[in-house]
Amino acid sequence: MKHEIDKVMKIVDELGAYLLRSFDTELLSLSVRRGDDRFEITVECPVRLADESKIAALREAFEHDRKPELEDYYWQLAGDAADSDALRLLSIMCDLVSIDYDGETLSIRLVRVSETGGPR
Repeated sequence: MKHEIDKVMKIVDELGAYLLRSFDTELLSLSVRRGDDRFEITVECPVRLADESKIAALREAFEHDRKPELEDYYWQLAGDAADSDALRLLSIMCDLVSIDYDGETLSIRLVRVSETGGPR
């Protein structure tokens, strides 16, 4: 379980840093919920006058399916990758991603089913 928590915290770290750098937001609200078989990461931040291309790039980076067979290797590289590459690496570590932007607030929800937990 320690290894699983390390991976979740890497996701939190990389996503938070990306949002602070890329969207120059003044507030980042982040929560991590640990369930019986999953972790749910929720991030919200006010984004005024966001460049729609940045929102599109964020969505595109998370279009990759989870690849458990690769994540043990790639999660260690996330800190060394460029922003968009780091997001792609994070996407292969998540089972579900939803990204919403209502013109004022960017909301991201990531779900990662534990390797030791229930079905994927």
